[in-house]
Amino acid sequence: MLVYYLSSAVAAYAASQVIYRLFISPLRKIPGPWLARLSYLSYYYTMGTGSTSAKGRSDYHQYGDIYVMAPDMVSVSHPDDCKRIMSSYEFRKSDFYQSMAIIDDTILSTLSPELNRMRRRQFGPMFTPSYLAGMEKIIMECGIRVLKQRWSQRLGQQVNYAEDFSLCMVDVISTLCYGEKPDALNNQRFLSWLHALTNYAVLNVAVPCNAYFPFSLLTRHGRAAKADISEFVEAVADCRRQQNLEGGEKPKDILQALLDAEDPMSKSRMTPLQITAESATMLMVGTDTTSLAMTWTLNYLLLYPDCYQRAVAEVRSKFAPDHLITSAECRAELPYIEACIFESMRIRAPSSTQLPRVVPKGGATFQGYFLPEGTTVSVNVAALGCHASLWPDPERYDPERFLNNSAAKNNLAAFNTGQFKCPGRNLAWISLLTTIPNLLKDFDFALPADALHRPEIVDKSGLPVPIPLTTILSVGPKYPERDCNVIVNTATRPATVF
Repeated sequence: MLVYYLSSAVAAYAASQVIYRLFISPLRKIPGPWLARLSYLSYYYTMGTGSTSAKGRSDYHQYGDIYVMAPDMVSVSHPDDCKRIMSSYEFRKSDFYQSMAIIDDTILSTLSPELNRMRRRQFGPMFTPSYLAGMEKIIMECGIRVLKQRWSQRLGQQVNYAEDFSLCMVDVISTLCYGEKPDALNNQRFLSWLHALTNYAVLNVAVPCNAYFPFSLLTRHGRAAKADISEFVEAVADCRRQQNLEGGEKPKDILQALLDAEDPMSKSRMTPLQITAESATMLMVGTDTTSLAMTWTLNYLLLYPDCYQRAVAEVRSKFAPDHLITSAECRAELPYIEACIFESMRIRAPSSTQLPRVVPKGGATFQGYFLPEGTTVSVNVAALGCHASLWPDPERYDPERFLNNSAAKNNLAAFNTGQFKCPGRNLAWISLLTTIPNLLKDFDFALPADALHRPEIVDKSGLPVPIPLTTILSVGPKYPERDCNVIVNTATRPATVF
């Protein structure tokens, strides 16, 4: 009898929830799939299968600028709505971001506007032009110089550019954060930490109860990496502090900037634990987003030969083979290559494709629909990159849309917008603007004969079929070991026509 009453109560509760969400909820009139109104299953399935970016685009095309993506969760895509949300601390981050607090709360994970503001003030000196200029030497030494040396030894052979870009960015970020070049192309220690921490963050979202057995078995590698990197950072930070006490010129890198960081208002400095947490986050996020932006840029240039030929002709007409192009020179002399990078980040924004925020007290109205306080409203970055009001013919890779067009550049959401704009974006741009042009100057690229995605393989619109993508924390190729191979050869002058 007890079982009967309990099962009846459960059934009644379930029925009441169905009736409420379909016929009474303030979100009931907002477009969207009916299953998303009733359950988080489709939401978690999308995340678990790495389909967040692809579904964000397809749902935008199907439902428009606002739609229900889960119970009490709405996605918005109109640029004005997205800017409104991202330009104000009133729409605080959702609890989703706490999954990134692997070691301690950071500028990425914190839900506190006060901590976010303080971190931005503390990080300010790190990203001034003069400080960035000092870090550019390290970036080029660990980035483009290493790539050139590696690929020069493999002329006429196939290289996997996605893997090499990722490994080089591990070297760049690790050297800046820890004062130690790990030589990731040959030493996998930092890369293993990166993968373990990333998986740990993903499991924090997908399996919230992972602190308890048996689910804790899923995160054992992440917890081990957390302990290893914490011990390592504490040791290198102590060593740098000792070097500073002994005098001499301080290095211009992220480690030193974090040690020196002070909030000009409160005079607060970061604790050793906070330094460890922020540096680990930079390793995890900075490596992926920048290397993936490089990957997508080269990938799309290979799919669009006219764009590739124009980019190659531009750089080889401006710089000699033995010249190493700086970021300032790229901005000044290579507007088309810079536009190619912008366009790749539009069509394949490497950052997270849904940015969830919480509707503040009093509620908010978007596209004529009222969202009550506490509703999660998510900025659809994937849809912003193809929004009809901003980008004509959005599925076509067309760098010209960014030439002499500051408005288009301001509309790009790859590094977020408003109050939550990525503080390290200029650091990422240095890597992009020194790597891509130098590679196009010094090497000729050709797709392997067995490449599944080529310029001549087109969709019903006549556009080259892009390689499949996946979304974990960032948006990357789904099968990089298969789809990101290229044959490299010494550059011919003028550009070789494929």
